[in-house]
Amino acid sequence: MLGGTKVTLQLRAWDNRGGTVLTWDAAVADPNVARGKSLLVLNYGLSGVDANNALRVPAANLAAAGLHSFGLYIIPEPSVIAIGALALGALLLRRRACH
Repeated sequence: MLGGTKVTLQLRAWDNRGGTVLTWDAAVADPNVARGKSLLVLNYGLSGVDANNALRVPAANLAAAGLHSFGLYIIPEPSVIAIGALALGALLLRRRACH
């Protein structure tokens, strides 16, 4: 691709666990790997030489290009969510019974 070509990009980050989780697919496959991704950044101009041999340099400030911060997280397994929901329900029932 030539410099200045507009692309849509997304940044993805994960805990590589000392170099043992090497790809995004591997990070997504393991529910215990902390991971996160940015929103899509639309129409980001690539750096490099364009068709006229002019050097194109993208915005140095990615926030100005539309990139926002994001966090890394672990998605709990459905069984953990179910146990948490049951515990919350039990607490609510207990509280209701005590009053």
